[in-house]
Amino acid sequence: MNTSVERTLRHRVAELDAAHPWFDSDLDHFADVMSEHTDTRAAAECGDGVGDPEAADRIVGGCRLLDVIAERDADLVAGPLCLSRQHWTGTGREDVAPEPRLTPSKALFVPPETAQGDLLSAKPFDVGLFTSTCASEGRSMWRAYLDGYLGSDLFPLPWRTWHLRPGGGGIRVREITDAKSWVEFVAEYPRGDGGIVYPDWRRVGRDFAGVHMTLRAIAATQGLCFPVSGGLTAAPYWDVESTLWLRWVFGGDAVLQEVVEEE
Repeated sequence: MNTSVERTLRHRVAELDAAHPWFDSDLDHFADVMSEHTDTRAAAECGDGVGDPEAADRIVGGCRLLDVIAERDADLVAGPLCLSRQHWTGTGREDVAPEPRLTPSKALFVPPETAQGDLLSAKPFDVGLFTSTCASEGRSMWRAYLDGYLGSDLFPLPWRTWHLRPGGGGIRVREITDAKSWVEFVAEYPRGDGGIVYPDWRRVGRDFAGVHMTLRAIAATQGLCFPVSGGLTAAPYWDVESTLWLRWVFGGDAVLQEVVEEE
């Protein structure tokens, strides 16, 4: 592995494992550290450099913070996704839609096959719907991330969190649990562009209802590229434990329950 990438990962793990008395929870600390390792403007989407997935997983495997979180919420760290604890939070942000989206809606859901554009992204925001798992402390990772922006213009109030309950049987979710599984995922569903290889989200959507990115995978891959056939994986920036739903699997409005609102 590139020595600068190894230094980046070791520094990241050291930051994650450092004392953090000013945070309310381990989830807050994880979200804060990973936000410092986010540079989506990196040239050619190669982030902080090219890594080796097995070496990345070995380094992140020594992260004590992930072990602590896993003692309470193993599914956040390593999966599998808990379908019954999925939360979606809408904010007053207006630049992502004609008006703030504070309610999840099947009518506004865009599946990959009908999406406009090329979907060349390691984390597409113009397709599907993202949820984050409610942790044992009562918040999702995305909700913890938002707390760091309270009072800012980036994610203005109100915030509304909904408990979404996927219904029916046969819901297939692709688990991304570490760097190795991220590289395998991209290699299985490749879409190359100028030597950068992205997941082909349209193909993924034909095989899976959702893709679950765990905390261990985020720690090992955030901002890094890895070699695959055809080039390098695009650097992912998922920040917090999330699932990208590529199909609407939540039934009717009766299964949506608002659990939090802040003005």
